[in-house]
Order: sequence, then C-alpha cells, then structure tokens
Amino acid sequence: MKLKNLTVQITSGVLCLGPVMASAANLVANPNFDADVAGWTLDSTANGGSFTLDSGDGSPVPPSGFLQSGGTPNTIVRTDCIVVSGLQNIDMHADIKPSFQDPMRNPEIMAHTFSDSTCSSAMPTYIFTDACIVLSAPGWERCSTVNHPLPPGTQSVVVSISVSIINANFDNIGFGPTGTVPVTLQSFNID
Repeated sequence: MKLKNLTVQITSGVLCLGPVMASAANLVANPNFDADVAGWTLDSTANGGSFTLDSGDGSPVPPSGFLQSGGTPNTIVRTDCIVVSGLQNIDMHADIKPSFQDPMRNPEIMAHTFSDSTCSSAMPTYIFTDACIVLSAPGWERCSTVNHPLPPGTQSVVVSISVSIINANFDNIGFGPTGTVPVTLQSFNID
C-alpha cells in the first residue's frame, strides 16, 4: 500500500514535515501478491517452470510471487494487457530476490509495447529496468527505471518477469506514469 499521508507540525516558527511517500497510480494488477498470483499468467513456453505464492518471504513482508525456472529459454510470467494511450513517460520497478547469484542469468522485469489497445500488434521495442543486476543474493534488490519515454505510437503494454536457470521471488511490481516509483520525502526544518 502506498502511503500518501503528510504530517505537518508548526512549533515556534519551525515547520516539520514527517516522512511522506508519494506516487502515481500503479497500473499493474496484484503487484504485491497479497493473497495469490491472480492477474499473472505463466507463458506457454515455460518448459516446466511455475509461478506460485510464497507466503514465507516478501519485501518488506510476505507474501511474494515465486518464479521457478524451467530451464532455458527463460520462464516468463505476464500481466494482462495494460492500456497506456496518452502516456509519454513511464516508471517501472520490482523488488527481486534471486535464489543464488549468477551475473549471467539475472531475473528480469520488462515491458512489451504494442501499437493497439488490445496488446495484439507487437512493436519491436522492449523496456528493461536500468542496470538491474541483482548481486545481493540471497537478499532483496529494487530494480527500476524512472521517467522512461514510451516509443511513439504505444497504446498498450504487457509487463513480464522472467528467470533463466535460477529461481527468484518478485514483489512490489510497478508500472505506470512517471511518479509510480515511490519517492520518500524526508523531514526538514524551516527557520
């Protein structure tokens, strides 16, 4: 859940703002896997891979989605079609925890772009998170891209997460207009 509360206190001419999290609308259905993995579909080329709810792990708290690799090619899980007509720039993010470290086989989050509103006319453009090399195995890592331009003519996207050889947990997946990646404002004093 995204916090949008602002605490303001004026004491002796000092303005104090408490920590605030501000964000734009997340267009991903079931981004936190609160009770299940509904809204996410295992790709038909999964080669025996699976996507299940992991009630024992999450970022920052359980549950999360657990993607088990079926080998190569990648095991992929996709969202339903997300209509984005009118958007120019987007943010995309995910918290990822690989089962072990392998710099050649990182878990990924990416967006597939389409020139129609039903995700049937694929464009030759994919959007990846910036420099998302998960090296902190077995810990959680935030992978994100901020204010990324959509290709001209993009009307819809499908967000996917994938693994190859290794398994990984995914949580807090976000895609939407710039501002979707939460920004935390810190306290400060005004004299």
